[in-house]
Amino acid sequence: MAKTHVIDGVTYKEVERRAQVGELVINPNDGIPTKVTAVSDNSVDVEGYLTVDEDEIGVDSVVGILHGYYRVLEPIDPPQKTTTDELLEITANLTRRVFDLERENKRLRDDVTETLGTITDLLRRRDRRIEEIERKVFDTSSLKPFDLATLNGKRVTLLHGEDGGYEILAAKDEDGNFYVISEKEACK
Repeated sequence: MAKTHVIDGVTYKEVERRAQVGELVINPNDGIPTKVTAVSDNSVDVEGYLTVDEDEIGVDSVVGILHGYYRVLEPIDPPQKTTTDELLEITANLTRRVFDLERENKRLRDDVTETLGTITDLLRRRDRRIEEIERKVFDTSSLKPFDLATLNGKRVTLLHGEDGGYEILAAKDEDGNFYVISEKEACK
């Protein structure tokens, strides 16, 4: 029957075979378990530890063990997940999901900002075009014949535009009234 050891709450059994990096081994001479850090043809390197020599006079430092002079410790039952382990795993998963959602939220926010910028640019261009058209065209049906006496002392704005086949020069007073100054057939 294989000898067993309990380390950090996990039960291990001793097995005679070559160890691999990361496994626990024990030297039967000193009974101290340690982790394998490297494997070569004739030995294993281990996480170093100190032992008292045979005469109990000096201290030996162990950093490697020859093949055949150690036993591999294999867990009999895999360690049970504790609630702490489960909570850490849940927390890690939630953290990843929050990070992914934040990244997606930023991408969507950037898309919305870009789209709003495009819409704003289009609206500005539309408004400039409407203003440009309004400057060129105005309704001549509300125009009154030009009477200089009516405009005496008023501030006026001169307007030029086309109505059908006619070119019209008009004035707009500060009250919003329009007056035709001249009307002639447009040049083709």
